Amino acid sequence: MYTVPFRLRSNLTTEAALHPKLDIKNWVCDSNDAKAALQSILDANDAATSDKKMYIGHVAPVFDLEGEQILPDQFPDLKGAVVEVAVTISHEVMNGEKGKSDNFYADLSYITILQRAPASPVSPLKKRGLYAPPHHLAKKRQVE
Repeated sequence: MYTVPFRLRSNLTTEAALHPKLDIKNWVCDSNDAKAALQSILDANDAATSDKKMYIGHVAPVFDLEGEQILPDQFPDLKGAVVEVAVTISHEVMNGEKGKSDNFYADLSYITILQRAPASPVSPLKKRGLYAPPHHLAKKRQVE
């Protein structure tokens, strides 16, 4: 098991000061729905008073084996990587009108990249500079 040393920050509001890519205003979204949702969060924060923001965004703490933080713009490159995920699981028993219920919560502590994702395989034909013949590239005809 690998353990990566990292510093816990006592003042999480200074994350953006450490690197601009950690600021919620600079998060990159791939889909239009995600962009719209992020914009609504930013608008709600702009409407709130400066000392009581409605939403505070924190980027998942992702580190390599040397303990260096991986920034959000590099997250897509990690697809398929082998990682260690550290979580804290909490349990809470609630007694209500409908009886007793158990609630479990998981808080992400950090993610450590143990092994980067393998490179995408290249077609053997393309490795040799060859391509499929034209009759393989044509659309399949429907049989009537």
